[in-house]
Amino acid sequence: MHRPAGGRVSRAAVVLRSLSLPLVAVVVAGVALLVGPAPTAAAHDAVLRLVPADGTAVASATTTVRLELSEPPRPGLVAVRVIAPGGRQVAGAPKIDGTTVTVPIEAAAAGRYQAAYRVVSQDGHPVSGTWTFTVRGAAAASPTVTAPPSAQPSAAATTTPVAAESDEGSRWGTTLLLVTLGLLAAVGLFAAVAWRGAVRRRREE
Repeated sequence: MHRPAGGRVSRAAVVLRSLSLPLVAVVVAGVALLVGPAPTAAAHDAVLRLVPADGTAVASATTTVRLELSEPPRPGLVAVRVIAPGGRQVAGAPKIDGTTVTVPIEAAAAGRYQAAYRVVSQDGHPVSGTWTFTVRGAAAASPTVTAPPSAQPSAAATTTPVAAESDEGSRWGTTLLLVTLGLLAAVGLFAAVAWRGAVRRRREE
């Protein structure tokens, strides 16, 4: 028996309503993942300030170098090396005071000094980097230098000193964006196939 057109339209409307709820749920979940909090990369230590600053020159020999961090590092897992113009390691043992690391150095010779650091965050993430500074004059007196720290910084440290955070947050955001777009595309394809099937069944009736 032939059914009225209104019944066919109602069936198509029911199909569309049944598909709309899962589609909305997937879209909301994808947006929540995309704008939600990233992993704990922001909790890693970052070097906020170096003293002397990278690339600067001091009028006379300095007796210490200082790192100011965003979070207190793990005690015993801080290493700083300072190489004098002649190639000698002149840094002593680092002293930690909250988020500040102070290292005595023997910088009696004028010239360019190369420094490297490696600190470990409270969450276990290592942060390393290098910087240079120049001493223009000779020091009047040098502090007593103790043995260098046991934990040595990586010779291949490439992290930018002031911006030492990893880029895990950006990679996480990109991954979430791709996953969300894939889910939306899959749901759109499913909705199109279901719609075509409903239209075909309506025509057959």
